[in-house]
Amino acid sequence: MCIYMYKEGFPKSVCMAEETIEPVVNSLVTAVAEVRISVEEQFLDFPFLKDEKTISYIKTSKTMFIMRGVPGSGKSTIARALQQVYPSAVICSADNYFMKENEYNYRADDLGSAHKFCQEKAVEAVKNDTNVIVIDNTNVKRWEMKFYLDLARQQLYRVVLVQPHTDWKDDPKVLSSRNSHDVDETTIRKKIKAFEEYVPFYYAWFLNKENSAMVYNKCYETLTHCVENVPNFCSFVLGNVCSTRKFLEYFKLVEIPDTVYHCTSKFLGGPKSDIMGRLDYHNSKHVQAAYGKSFPILMTGMIVTSSVVAVRIKLPSEESLQLIDKPEENSDGWFKSKVRHQKGSSAHLTIATADGVPAKYSNSDLLAICEMEKTGSVSAPPHKLSFGVVNFWDRYYCSISFDEHVEMNSLFCGS
Repeated sequence: MCIYMYKEGFPKSVCMAEETIEPVVNSLVTAVAEVRISVEEQFLDFPFLKDEKTISYIKTSKTMFIMRGVPGSGKSTIARALQQVYPSAVICSADNYFMKENEYNYRADDLGSAHKFCQEKAVEAVKNDTNVIVIDNTNVKRWEMKFYLDLARQQLYRVVLVQPHTDWKDDPKVLSSRNSHDVDETTIRKKIKAFEEYVPFYYAWFLNKENSAMVYNKCYETLTHCVENVPNFCSFVLGNVCSTRKFLEYFKLVEIPDTVYHCTSKFLGGPKSDIMGRLDYHNSKHVQAAYGKSFPILMTGMIVTSSVVAVRIKLPSEESLQLIDKPEENSDGWFKSKVRHQKGSSAHLTIATADGVPAKYSNSDLLAICEMEKTGSVSAPPHKLSFGVVNFWDRYYCSISFDEHVEMNSLFCGS
């Protein structure tokens, strides 16, 4: 441009000024772009977008991201970022129903049809075994998420609820100016007021289907070996001699269950729950920072009682130990003596229970064994296996320690 100007008779001094100005302008544009990117990066600081181990895990696991937030808060920006990180992800949005030839044409009368369109797309993605599904709607009310939560639970998808971290997410004035569909400030104020907090019943480290199958097979093989090779194993646990098949049938473990296993960090209960520290835990910085992040956990052994079969879990990092909150590890009135147990000592995966036995008995049975390990109240000498040791505690309680611990990846989220 400067050369042409010079040829047309502009003074050389002006031409030199142009030469000076152009790179300055370019650097300013670049600087503004970098600032904009850094601002966006700040609000996209989620482990499932930034942490490589989490990204790698989610790419091979079934995960459903459900966006939550009023118009203009940054939901769709996060959804687009998810699409970039997970290129095969399916984005399900009611807004797409109103897109015709790249133009958005909203019609209030068609809102029901738009949400049905979105739900059908999610169902189709599930049928196609899509690993990552993103529900990009406002989901202000809990009932608006119910269809997707039920779909995810039925099809063994882990759900990660995503709310933008933007500074203006609760500012109706800014939101009305930023949203792409011209939603007015009054409407946005109503949506902010109507927004319902969602607190899960519990938080946990969830395995994917592949790791769950591996855990089941490990337990199946271990129990089969113990029943067939450890003297009196069956009669000690169940009170009578039985075949391997009968033992497995007692715990409904003959066939692999259609489930994914989880290690609970804290049970919170429903909205009317009186569990101490329920909301404090949910809102804590440790939980919020870890939500939607992949963690390694270690399978160190098993417990087998007349009520439950469970896998013992070791939490190998300080970050994961900060997340577990089980007051019963100190005392819960269940035991004769109130023995303090090391934090994380009750971490486990419930694999199976006897008929009519709630899964929570895994926790109390494991803590009972922890106490017996402290006091040394054994009923019979330990039995050495090729892969570990069987310990017999009080009648109906035994534990199996593995010589080699098995590392598994998991996703920390709620349910």
